[in-house]
Amino acid sequence: MTLVGDHTMRTGFSRHSFNYVSLTTACVYLLVMALSSVCEACGSYIEIAGGGSVTISPGSQYKPNVNCIWWLETDAKHFLSAAINYTADQAEGCRDYFILSEGKDGADVLDDWSQNCTDETNYIRDAKAQWLRIQFKADGNSTTAGTFTAEISSIANDSIDSTLISPIRSCRSFEWKCPNKVCMTLSYRCDDYDDCGCDEDGCDEDGCSGLPLGKYTIMLVGGLVGLGVFVGFAIFSSCYEAYLRRKAFMADPEAQAELQRKKAEKKKREAYKKAAKERKARG
Repeated sequence: MTLVGDHTMRTGFSRHSFNYVSLTTACVYLLVMALSSVCEACGSYIEIAGGGSVTISPGSQYKPNVNCIWWLETDAKHFLSAAINYTADQAEGCRDYFILSEGKDGADVLDDWSQNCTDETNYIRDAKAQWLRIQFKADGNSTTAGTFTAEISSIANDSIDSTLISPIRSCRSFEWKCPNKVCMTLSYRCDDYDDCGCDEDGCDEDGCSGLPLGKYTIMLVGGLVGLGVFVGFAIFSSCYEAYLRRKAFMADPEAQAELQRKKAEKKKREAYKKAAKERKARG
C-alpha cells in the first residue's frame, strides 16, 4: 500500500507538473503571437505596440516590377529596429533591392541596396525614433530568385526626443492618399504601375480595370465614335456656313432691294394667274 500510495503521489505530481508546463507554454505562445505577426503583403501601414514586433515580406512569389512601401510606427519613447534577411537576384545583375529611410517621402535614407548585390543574413539597422519606411522594388524578371524579409521590433528608449515631428505627412489636394500613408500625384492614378507601393483596397491601381472589351471591339467603338464626330462636324460646318451667308445677305442693301423686287414680281405673276383663272371660269 505504501508503494502504491507513493506511486500514486508521484504520478499525481507528474500530471500536475505536466498541466502546469502545458499551460505556461500555451501562455508564452499566445503572448509571442500577440506581440509578433507576419505580414506577407506588398506594402501597408503598420502600427507596432511598444515592445512588439512584426515581420514583413513581399512574399516568395512576388510579381515582376513589384513596388512595395511599408510605413511602420511604434509608441513614443521607442525606436524601431529592423533585422533584414536578403538574397539578391543575381540573374541579370542587382535588380531587386530595398531602401530603408525615416524621413518624409523617403528622405533621410539609412540604407540603399539599389547598388549593392551583397546577400545579408540578420542585418540589423536601427531607426532614430519611432518611424521607419521600407521600400522593396523588383525588376521585370518573371523568374525572380531574390528574397526579402524584415523583422521590425519596437525597443524602449527613454532618451528619445518626444518633440520629434512625424515624417508621415498629410496629403495635399492634388495628391492621392494611399492606405499605406504614401502621398502620390493624382496624374499617376490608373497608369498600370503601382506608385502607391501597396496592393490593398484604395491603392492607385485599385478599381482601374475598366470595361472588359476586346481589342477589335475597342477598335470598332473607336471607329464609330470617330465617324460620329466627323458627321457632326460636317453638319455643324454646313449650318454655320449657311448662317454666315444669310448674315452677309441681310447686311447688303443691294441684295435686299433685289429681294424686294423679286417678291413684287412674284406677287404680280400670282395676281395675273388668278385673274386669268377667273376670266376662264366666267367664259
